[in-house]
Amino acid sequence: VKLGKESIYTGNEITQEMPKIQWVSEKNTPIEIVMNDGTLKKGIAEPDINKVKESEVIQFFRFGFCRLDNDKNLKFYFTHR
Repeated sequence: VKLGKESIYTGNEITQEMPKIQWVSEKNTPIEIVMNDGTLKKGIAEPDINKVKESEVIQFFRFGFCRLDNDKNLKFYFTHR
């Protein structure tokens, strides 16, 4: 992506509370993740998510590891960070 803007290097410090952007392609697939406390998080993933097999554990970057429970509706269960 070329924005045509100049930036200023501010250092290597990582600020945890700073919002992060995770890019996903324009073609994407809706997913659901059931958290350990039973809450439901909805998001989108790259289209290749459809290649994941039921019961397979995968890593969602900057989120954690999740197990695919149902490959028909792409429902995942959070396992750990």
